[in-house]
Amino acid sequence: MVVTRETSQHLADVLRREDACAPDPWSRLLDTAALDTARQTREFARWDRLAEVESATWAGLLIDMIEGAHMISIRTGIGQTLVGHIRAVGADSVALVHSTELVVLTFDAIAAIESLHEDVDALSERTPSSFSLRSCIQRAAEERPDVVISLASSGQVLTGRLRSCGADLCTLTAVEFSRKRTHVALSAIAMIRILP
Repeated sequence: MVVTRETSQHLADVLRREDACAPDPWSRLLDTAALDTARQTREFARWDRLAEVESATWAGLLIDMIEGAHMISIRTGIGQTLVGHIRAVGADSVALVHSTELVVLTFDAIAAIESLHEDVDALSERTPSSFSLRSCIQRAAEERPDVVISLASSGQVLTGRLRSCGADLCTLTAVEFSRKRTHVALSAIAMIRILP
């Protein structure tokens, strides 16, 4: 075959067109790097979420539910179910508005928590406020409200007017008999309902 100027020009044009159609090796390398970065980002996000779930606590979950103003259902270990809004989360207990009552439950009394409107993941490990079952009962005792106390071990219910709260006990007086007193160890209380 004789190579002329025209043939040579034609061959150069054909080779240029083939190069233009061929994939750029740098482009392929950058695409692979972008895919790897996206995969790693998803993997890191999954591991972060798993770490949050593994460090979740009752108190953190309850705090998340306060912030979302979630209507919840709490099932206790003594067979009661309470529905309401969480008012406060303390060091050892949670205050829940149930109907018109303020109910304070110890963390140990809570068996299960269910959000009634939307799902809430247990992701938080935040620290609750400093209030405790004892401080809540002490504050309530100043007004001497009628209360219903559920005992942790038996679920037995005690009713009366809250008279006082000491270091590790509270005192009730029977509503009918103002002289009859019942002393209850704070450690025995699973739940106290403060009646309006």
